Amino acid sequence: MSGHCDKIVSGVDVWMLRELGCRSLVCCLEELPGKKDLIIDASLMKFLDRLSQAATLREHDVEKIFRLEQVPPSGQCAQRMYMVRSIPDSVKFIAEHLNHHQQELKQEQLQYQQKSQNQQQSHRVPISRILVVCVPSITYSVECQLEEEGLAGGGLVSLHSFCPGFVPLDDDLLTLEMPNFFRDAFVEGDFSSCAGIGQSLHLLCSLFGAPQRLLSHGRAAHAVITSFQRLRSDIDESHHSTKTIGHLFILDRDADLVTPLLTQLTYEGSIDEHYGIHAGVVELPENLNPDANKPSASKIMLNSKDSIFASVRHKHFAGVAGVLVRRAKEIQTRKEESKKMTPAQMKEFVAFDLKQLQAQQNSISLHLSICEAITKATRRDFDVQLTTEHGLVTGATAASEAKTYFEDCCARQLPLSSCLRLLCLLSLTQSNGLSLKEYESLTSQLVAACGHKHILTLFDLRQVGLLNVSDSASMDQPQSSAMRGLRQAASNLMSKGQFAAWRSLTKFLKLIPDAEELIDLHNPSHLSYVFNGAYTPAIVQLVSQCLTDGLQSISDALKLIPGSTTSFGWSGDATLLPPVVVVLVCGGVTFAELAAFRLLGLRTGKRIIVATTGTTSGNKLMNSIANGS
Repeated sequence: MSGHCDKIVSGVDVWMLRELGCRSLVCCLEELPGKKDLIIDASLMKFLDRLSQAATLREHDVEKIFRLEQVPPSGQCAQRMYMVRSIPDSVKFIAEHLNHHQQELKQEQLQYQQKSQNQQQSHRVPISRILVVCVPSITYSVECQLEEEGLAGGGLVSLHSFCPGFVPLDDDLLTLEMPNFFRDAFVEGDFSSCAGIGQSLHLLCSLFGAPQRLLSHGRAAHAVITSFQRLRSDIDESHHSTKTIGHLFILDRDADLVTPLLTQLTYEGSIDEHYGIHAGVVELPENLNPDANKPSASKIMLNSKDSIFASVRHKHFAGVAGVLVRRAKEIQTRKEESKKMTPAQMKEFVAFDLKQLQAQQNSISLHLSICEAITKATRRDFDVQLTTEHGLVTGATAASEAKTYFEDCCARQLPLSSCLRLLCLLSLTQSNGLSLKEYESLTSQLVAACGHKHILTLFDLRQVGLLNVSDSASMDQPQSSAMRGLRQAASNLMSKGQFAAWRSLTKFLKLIPDAEELIDLHNPSHLSYVFNGAYTPAIVQLVSQCLTDGLQSISDALKLIPGSTTSFGWSGDATLLPPVVVVLVCGGVTFAELAAFRLLGLRTGKRIIVATTGTTSGNKLMNSIANGS
């Protein structure tokens, strides 16, 4: 499915963005001439790997590369470059590193004074300059923290910004790799990074032309489009004679909170559920290392450049092994046929086909091993889990059955993320959410199983809108003033209208297929195949309906989704527009949604490019909230 993009339309080479990002990185390195150590925020490392190779860093005098940690780096260069997220904590680490270095330097100098010249050991080099590169921009909070730590002025520490823009993970997937965006924006209410997203979007449109039609909806989307429109005049006055982007959609993750809670059932989604895919790379355990001579964890890049993976990534997991076995037999048949070739034919076969066939065989072997490992690791109650999830969405499962299953999950001490996903899904799919009595009963069991520290996690889940609790019953019970205040605060923080509107949204957008409708999971034509035909991802359906029937067809649905709407260019003949559609999802997109977007591209003849703050899943979403609480 992923390979269809290049055949549909030319003119949008997303890999140009990687080249531009690499040039920007080189410019940053040149801001600090001479030898230097590079200390990188852990959340940026995989992202930077996609921008440049280690050789590029060495060419620009980077001696050693360290991960940013509280423990100071052991480098010996007089110059240091820190590449960090634009948060005050990064500056605190840098100040601690500098203080630690200066203390060790003083100790070495004292030791040196007590020794003769011939006893001198190599001693630490004084730091002459520190360049702090803030990604994506220098924020006021960082400048304040720098001053508070006593590092402002004096010439030792200077600030520089680096906005790499979107980095392509595939022909149809662009990322900013901002793993904490959902928590920062929707839990903490900090939308400051939206300016960087708007800047990245501006760069994208500067390359490929301004969009002819735009739809933006959501709180983060509003902040992004505000930043983007400030810069948009630069695009209109540019040299572009041909504008290649027909539609631009900017939507928030909280337009559909149900999708990430459901278990992903496509092959790529299943890999993400079990192993986690970060910046297009999956780290596999030792037993799945394709190199038998290296018994260690292996990092595999997953994209359409691997033709075998490209052919199965979007398929329902249940059918993947069968496809791989058929491909293996086809390759073996071709190899057998080569034995009957003439010497000239054999020479051509060895020169052009053999290496490719061998690479495909290796890929098939790897993915069959992954399929087998996922199947073995799948819980024995997986069918019950899916039946419960899909039944909650469709209304086929009674809330009492789901609560019993949740209690069983807590009793078996399943991972926190699994329990939270089910609890949130249960609350979101009930028209009035959980009653206070149900909430306290269920969460007491979860806290007993996972720890009392997650009381704050539950509070944050309510704040962001993932956990819907009706507080009406609370007034019937005697409470302390503190408890009343806490409950009232939680109640005020959530958008009750959003939860009550979810069932209405499913009807407006037809997210739940008719029970009589047959959904082919292995040769799909319906977007809901990614969830066994139980549910169509709302963001994909919004885009689908808008492309097919126009903006007016989703106007009622947009009223049920938090945030404001911005749009332009929706009059005129849609058939005259370029066939490129860019969908920007602020807060993360799942691999199930990516598979549905690829199917939508095939159905409509459009090239759909998904841009996002990062790929996500229910586990990633829950862990980001739990770890930050």
